[in-house]
Amino acid sequence: MIAALFCGGVKTFAILGLLNPPEGLGLNTVERVAFRAAADELMLSTESPLYADTHPALHDAACIVNKREFWFWQVGFAKPVMGQAPRRQEICLAAPASMGALWLCQNLNHTDLPKLPPDCNGTELDARDLLEGFRGACDHYLYKVEQDFQSGNQDFQALPIWRAAADAWKAVRSLGAILLLTASQPHLKARIISPGMANHAAA
Repeated sequence: MIAALFCGGVKTFAILGLLNPPEGLGLNTVERVAFRAAADELMLSTESPLYADTHPALHDAACIVNKREFWFWQVGFAKPVMGQAPRRQEICLAAPASMGALWLCQNLNHTDLPKLPPDCNGTELDARDLLEGFRGACDHYLYKVEQDFQSGNQDFQALPIWRAAADAWKAVRSLGAILLLTASQPHLKARIISPGMANHAAA
């Protein structure tokens, strides 16, 4: 489990989001179990892209989210492959990844974070800034896709969020500490451990 969580990028954020869904979703016990199963399935998956027929737990979690008003998780129809019928449904990870970034932000809210080296524009940011930027990118693109879905276009759209996810995760690790996660708690909490241990866990 730990190795999967330290792979970085969108997948890591999505796993964290599934393990720590926002209170605003109002999940009941059965739905939380479904989210946990989706997290386990994603941790074990080595496939890309992710399809509903090969990732049923992830698809179930997406269906739970899409039943909520004002929430949207993209599960669109993938570009058809020659001789393939019917078209397969492809699962986007932007929605759970945004949830994971939110959870991390909430855990860092009361922490005095060091600034990172200035970016190309000379702006000084911290890990929280990059997490918020990544979450904003996810939500922005999901809003646009949702409008297309409501207009009848349910083709899968790959979202350009991978670079922002990598930068945000790198920023979190640059704090000189990493999250120690345990599978036994329904709501995971962050603890700070030493850089040496963090490097070992991420290896």
